[in-house]
Order: sequence, then structure tokens, then C-alpha cells
Amino acid sequence: RNFDGVSEGVKALLAGEHRAPGTLGMISDVLEVPSRYLDALEASLGEAAAFVLVADHAALGTALEQLRGLPSGRATLVDLAGIAAGGPHGVPDGPGVLGRASDLVRCEDRYRALVERLLGTVVVVEDRATAARLAVQSEAGLRFVSLDGEVWERGRVRAGSARNLAGLLHRENEIRELTGELAARRQAVEALERGREELEARRAGTQ
Repeated sequence: RNFDGVSEGVKALLAGEHRAPGTLGMISDVLEVPSRYLDALEASLGEAAAFVLVADHAALGTALEQLRGLPSGRATLVDLAGIAAGGPHGVPDGPGVLGRASDLVRCEDRYRALVERLLGTVVVVEDRATAARLAVQSEAGLRFVSLDGEVWERGRVRAGSARNLAGLLHRENEIRELTGELAARRQAVEALERGREELEARRAGTQ
């Protein structure tokens, strides 16, 4: 697996045959994001996309010992067993609002509380004008992210080149798409092979 774009600490925890039991992967590994929302979610998560997930406190301790033994490199660890979903924030509706970010992504049930914590206060909207308007009007604590990756909240905005958004979520999405294409082609080849075998069997039966 290619770990370009992540810290040496993350690489050490996840690469090769030395991954400790209970080390589950990065946050970007467990999210399935529709293509339309990739830039928005990439911008919303930022560095959190590369946080390393561990199953419980024991796995956390093991990962910490691995990190302390490295000559260089750091990583942020998230203990899934210690995560509880926060109370839902009200989300404004109306023109330009696409939905709560946590509702727009897919994940396994065991990661749902984490997703709610990370993305439950993020609202995906169509464009800058909608994000700017809602950031002023809505309650504190909500963030509004446009489809092109501008993140707005009351009194603050984070923006930049769209090229900087082609990060871990984009890479995971490409891997899933390629894996699906390979599986479809493999099935097509197997179907052709079965057809050839059936044709040869019929020919042999007529001789």
C-alpha cells in the first residue's frame, strides 16, 4: 500500500507486517464518500483523515509504545472504545443546503459514533454564498463547507487551492473504484470462459 502524504509515525503503525493487533487503519480508510462530496469532506476533515484508529485501550497502549520506539515521526491515535456520539445539532434547511456531513458518508456501524463526533456539526452546502450566509445566521459550533471545499464558521473561513484537496479521501475513493472495475472485468472474463467451455462441450457432444 502507498502511504504517500502521511507522517512517518502513521506509516510505522500501519505499513508492512508489523501492524499491532487492534490497529484498524486511518479515518480515511473507513469512510465511503460519494464523489460529489469528496472536496467538501476532504476540507472538513483536514489532518483528521490521517488519524489512526485503534480498537480499545490495550491497542492504544501498544501503538503508543511503537511510536515511542521510533527515531522520528508522530501520529494522532483515536481509541474507538472511548468515543461516544454527541447530541445532534440542529441543521438549517433551505436552498443550497445538501445535508449534515455525517449523514452523507457511509461507514460500518462500529465507526458511526466517531463519524458523528467528527462530522455531525458540519453542514455541506452548494456554494460560498450559502456557506457565508449560514455561518452568520446559525448557532455557534456549526461549520458550513461548500462543494469546492471552503469551510465557513462564525467569524472564520478556511480556503485555498482546490489542488490541495486531492488527499487521502480522494485516494481511497480511486482505489475503491478501481477495485470495483477489476472485479467487474474478472466476472466478465469468467463468464466468457464458461461460455467457451459450454460451446466446446456441445461441439464434443455432436461428434
